[in-house]
Amino acid sequence: MSRPCSDTVLHAGQESLVRHWRAKVLFGADLTLVYTERLADGEFIRVIGTRAVESD
Repeated sequence: MSRPCSDTVLHAGQESLVRHWRAKVLFGADLTLVYTERLADGEFIRVIGTRAVESD
């Protein structure tokens, strides 16, 4: 799996696995775990603040 098929909400304090060219460009490593809030760029990944999340 390379990307979700729909918008996904992640907690800012959750660690996300970054790998391949993204990890190399952003963090100088082949593979790294980073807090999701560090990935926010305002375009593709953005902070939406606190809100209730509905579950199915």
